[in-house]
Amino acid sequence: MSDAHFLWTDKRLVRWLAEKRDNLHFTGRSRAPLRAIGEIWRGSVEDTFAAQGRPEKWEAWSESYAAWRAEKRPGKMLHLDTLLLHSIAISVGNMVVSIGSNLAYAARMQFGWPAGSADETPARPYIQPPFAEDWKEIEAILVEWAFGAGSS
Repeated sequence: MSDAHFLWTDKRLVRWLAEKRDNLHFTGRSRAPLRAIGEIWRGSVEDTFAAQGRPEKWEAWSESYAAWRAEKRPGKMLHLDTLLLHSIAISVGNMVVSIGSNLAYAARMQFGWPAGSADETPARPYIQPPFAEDWKEIEAILVEWAFGAGSS
């Protein structure tokens, strides 16, 4: 990822790994399970784009922008050119999985832009911590990786 990016590291994942640290021996271990967790997380981001926000829907466009989009570029929010969705990248480190985008406007879409500014933008958080439905699968991957006979 380039210098213009933000990453979101899930604290629950870091805490789970920290609690298991004494039983884990990561030296030389494959990071493939962490990449698999990152792919689950990326899938969750794709689901958020498809749902136009979750658990809550994103704030609607302003009337003027909605009219322009309807006339010139119909489609879903944050899908003007699909660059944002396709820029979502996973980074795997030693016991860390991060997800983010290197697009200059990615953080603006995630966190919003101040009210009253010329380019006011409401936050439309598309990267969330993994949802509850993802955790069963994530924990199974981690347990197999950390304690399973086939983990290497």
